Amino acid sequence: MKLFQIATHLDNLLAKDKFNDGCLNGIQVFGKPDVKKILTGVSISKELIEKAIEKKCDSIIVHHGMFWGERSYPLNLINRERLKLLADKNISLIAYHLPLDAHRDIGNNHPVCRDYCCHESGFDGKNIKDFGSMGDFSIGASFELNNSLDVKFLKKQTELYYEHDVIHLKCQKKKIKKIAIVSGAGANFLKEAAAENIDLLITGEAEEWSMHEAIEFNVNVFACGHYATERVGIQMLTKYLNEKLNIKSIFFDIPNPV
Repeated sequence: MKLFQIATHLDNLLAKDKFNDGCLNGIQVFGKPDVKKILTGVSISKELIEKAIEKKCDSIIVHHGMFWGERSYPLNLINRERLKLLADKNISLIAYHLPLDAHRDIGNNHPVCRDYCCHESGFDGKNIKDFGSMGDFSIGASFELNNSLDVKFLKKQTELYYEHDVIHLKCQKKKIKKIAIVSGAGANFLKEAAAENIDLLITGEAEEWSMHEAIEFNVNVFACGHYATERVGIQMLTKYLNEKLNIKSIFFDIPNPV
């Protein structure tokens, strides 16, 4: 399949132009015009590029790409070496940041809400809706449990789901009814969570001051690891590439404690 066909399809699927994003979404580096094999991962790195070379992939698709507006320039030594590796092997780089967070079917947040709503432990949820407002669009999702559950139980189940330790920033609430999920660095949505009577905000990482905001807004926070919470969308996108576009695609996991 042609590189432009893949990129155009994904641009439309993920509604790329809808988002005001610091990341350059879509094609970041042009490589071979014909794509037979794709490697996917959460974040671009030298290790990921070397794996693409080893697996003889024509393109790489990631959530965190190499170019982030003015922060991308001038090219530092790390990105210069990454770019050289890509150019030497004629490998394309494609990235989708906020569009992948927000997508309702193959994103980092809405699908997790659906998983919680039909969890084997019997969570039972309803009323999935957008959360995490960024002006004209939202990147997260929220839902309501049919029955309130103990926050300690939810912590254990969340650790199992993301396969990662959870840092719990506690508040006065011990029973959880309404949950919001914003992957990555989503603790800055605590004010919105409080306004919507959310009992628990699940995200990737928190700031130093998030502990005090959790207490003062009276919203529990689970910080589950930035990387861990953003494997979801790229893995679903990999499955989509294989099943819907019939392009051999491989997800390469580089576990990250952060």
